[in-house]
Amino acid sequence: MNKSKQKKLALFKIFSKNLEWVKEHPSISFKPDFSNGYICPMCFEVFYEKDLDISLPNFLTYEDIPPSSLGGKKLALSCKNCNSKSGHELDVHLLKNLLETDAKMFLPNSKGATRLNLDGNNMNAIINVD
Repeated sequence: MNKSKQKKLALFKIFSKNLEWVKEHPSISFKPDFSNGYICPMCFEVFYEKDLDISLPNFLTYEDIPPSSLGGKKLALSCKNCNSKSGHELDVHLLKNLLETDAKMFLPNSKGATRLNLDGNNMNAIINVD
Protein backbone atom coordinates (compact mmCIF):
# COMPACT_ATOMS: atom_id res chain seq x y z
CA MET A 1 0.00 0.00 0.00
CA ASN A 2 1.47 3.37 -1.01
CA LYS A 3 1.81 6.34 1.36
CA SER A 4 -1.25 8.14 0.00
CA LYS A 5 -3.48 5.11 0.58
CA GLN A 6 -1.98 4.63 4.05
CA LYS A 7 -2.70 8.26 4.96
CA LYS A 8 -6.29 8.02 3.69
CA LEU A 9 -6.83 4.84 5.68
CA ALA A 10 -5.30 6.46 8.79
CA LEU A 11 -7.61 9.49 8.43
CA PHE A 12 -10.60 7.18 7.94
CA LYS A 13 -9.75 5.21 11.08
CA ILE A 14 -9.19 8.33 13.20
CA PHE A 15 -12.50 9.93 12.21
CA SER A 16 -14.38 6.63 12.37
CA LYS A 17 -13.12 6.02 15.92
CA ASN A 18 -14.02 9.60 16.92
CA LEU A 19 -17.51 9.05 15.55
CA GLU A 20 -17.85 5.87 17.63
CA TRP A 21 -16.95 7.90 20.76
CA VAL A 22 -19.55 10.52 19.84
CA LYS A 23 -22.17 7.80 19.44
CA GLU A 24 -21.51 6.69 23.05
CA HIS A 25 -23.16 9.89 24.30
CA PRO A 26 -26.68 9.00 25.52
CA SER A 27 -28.43 11.82 23.68
CA ILE A 28 -26.87 11.09 20.27
CA SER A 29 -28.24 8.45 17.92
CA PHE A 30 -28.07 7.71 14.21
CA LYS A 31 -30.87 6.20 12.19
CA PRO A 32 -30.05 3.76 10.81
CA ASP A 33 -27.26 3.00 13.23
CA PHE A 34 -23.90 1.93 11.83
CA SER A 35 -20.43 1.02 13.03
CA ASN A 36 -16.96 1.78 11.71
CA GLY A 37 -18.23 4.39 9.31
CA TYR A 38 -17.29 7.87 8.21
CA ILE A 39 -19.72 10.69 7.49
CA CYS A 40 -18.91 12.99 4.58
CA PRO A 41 -18.84 16.48 6.15
CA MET A 42 -20.70 18.01 3.19
CA CYS A 43 -23.51 15.59 2.26
CA PHE A 44 -23.68 13.65 5.57
CA GLU A 45 -23.76 10.28 3.78
CA VAL A 46 -22.16 7.35 5.60
CA PHE A 47 -19.12 5.71 4.02
CA TYR A 48 -17.13 2.65 5.04
CA GLU A 49 -13.52 1.55 4.67
CA LYS A 50 -14.38 -0.15 1.36
CA ASP A 51 -15.27 3.33 0.01
CA LEU A 52 -11.59 4.28 -0.03
CA ASP A 53 -11.34 2.20 -3.23
CA ILE A 54 -10.87 4.67 -6.12
CA SER A 55 -12.55 2.28 -8.58
CA LEU A 56 -15.93 2.99 -6.96
CA PRO A 57 -18.10 5.72 -8.50
CA ASN A 58 -18.27 7.83 -5.31
CA PHE A 59 -15.15 6.99 -3.31
CA LEU A 60 -13.65 8.96 -0.41
CA THR A 61 -11.10 11.58 -1.42
CA TYR A 62 -8.83 13.95 0.46
CA GLU A 63 -10.31 17.26 1.56
CA ASP A 64 -7.93 20.22 1.84
CA ILE A 65 -8.57 22.39 4.89
CA PRO A 66 -8.59 25.31 4.18
CA PRO A 67 -8.70 25.00 0.37
CA SER A 68 -5.34 24.19 -1.22
CA SER A 69 -5.47 27.55 -3.05
CA LEU A 70 -5.22 29.15 0.40
CA GLY A 71 -2.39 26.90 1.60
CA GLY A 72 -4.56 24.11 3.00
CA LYS A 73 -3.48 20.57 3.77
CA LYS A 74 -5.16 17.19 3.34
CA LEU A 75 -6.73 16.91 6.80
CA ALA A 76 -10.07 15.20 6.17
CA LEU A 77 -11.99 13.08 3.69
CA SER A 78 -15.07 13.83 1.62
CA CYS A 79 -16.87 11.85 -1.03
CA LYS A 80 -15.84 12.37 -4.64
CA ASN A 81 -19.19 13.93 -5.57
CA CYS A 82 -18.93 16.58 -2.85
CA ASN A 83 -15.24 17.19 -3.43
CA SER A 84 -15.90 17.77 -7.15
CA LYS A 85 -19.07 19.85 -6.87
CA SER A 86 -19.91 21.24 -3.45
CA GLY A 87 -16.31 21.65 -2.41
CA HIS A 88 -15.53 23.80 -5.43
CA GLU A 89 -18.63 25.91 -4.91
CA LEU A 90 -17.84 26.43 -1.23
CA ASP A 91 -14.19 27.23 -1.92
CA VAL A 92 -15.15 29.94 -4.42
CA HIS A 93 -17.39 31.68 -1.88
CA LEU A 94 -14.78 31.40 0.88
CA LEU A 95 -12.07 32.87 -1.34
CA LYS A 96 -14.37 35.69 -2.49
CA ASN A 97 -15.25 36.53 1.11
CA LEU A 98 -11.59 36.54 2.20
CA LEU A 99 -10.59 38.79 -0.71
CA GLU A 100 -13.44 41.20 0.09
CA THR A 101 -12.35 41.31 3.72
CA ASP A 102 -8.77 42.08 2.69
CA ALA A 103 -9.98 44.91 0.43
CA LYS A 104 -12.19 46.42 3.15
CA MET A 105 -9.19 46.45 5.50
CA PHE A 106 -7.02 48.02 2.75
CA LEU A 107 -4.43 45.28 3.12
CA PRO A 108 -1.47 45.43 0.70
CA ASN A 109 -2.03 43.79 -2.70
CA SER A 110 -5.80 43.74 -2.26
CA LYS A 111 -8.43 45.19 -4.55
CA GLY A 112 -12.14 45.79 -4.34
CA ALA A 113 -14.99 47.01 -6.49
CA THR A 114 -16.82 50.21 -5.63
CA ARG A 115 -19.26 52.70 -7.14
CA LEU A 116 -18.33 56.38 -7.32
CA ASN A 117 -20.56 59.43 -7.81
CA LEU A 118 -19.13 62.64 -9.18
CA ASP A 119 -21.54 65.53 -9.83
CA GLY A 120 -24.46 63.12 -10.24
CA ASN A 121 -22.53 60.80 -12.57
CA ASN A 122 -22.13 57.22 -11.33
CA MET A 123 -19.27 54.99 -12.35
CA ASN A 124 -17.91 51.61 -11.31
CA ALA A 125 -14.30 51.48 -10.15
CA ILE A 126 -11.71 49.09 -8.81
CA ILE A 127 -9.57 50.21 -5.89
CA ASN A 128 -6.10 48.63 -5.90
CA VAL A 129 -4.08 48.80 -2.68
CA ASP A 130 -0.31 48.73 -3.28
